[in-house]
Amino acid sequence: MYSFCTIGSGIYEYQEGEQSFKSYSTSNQCLPSDYCYYICESVEDHRLFILHGKGLSIFNREKGEVENTYHLFNQTYSQGSALYLDKNGTLFY
Repeated sequence: MYSFCTIGSGIYEYQEGEQSFKSYSTSNQCLPSDYCYYICESVEDHRLFILHGKGLSIFNREKGEVENTYHLFNQTYSQGSALYLDKNGTLFY
């Protein structure tokens, strides 16, 4: 599965079987922010780490919903921020 971040429209996930995209955004109550800058897949399960305009969210791909959002340091994230997941599963932001 492939997921893409957008700046203003949330994330899109490519549905290979249907050859179409599924949208996750604030308009369908799936994300806390539509300004998504970086995305990283968990090494152990079907979760995505999403760095967006309101912090860092853990998104469950199977359920299509955010499990948790961390509002880190009361700041906004934008372009120039980064996510990195090392081989041990440690997430750096």
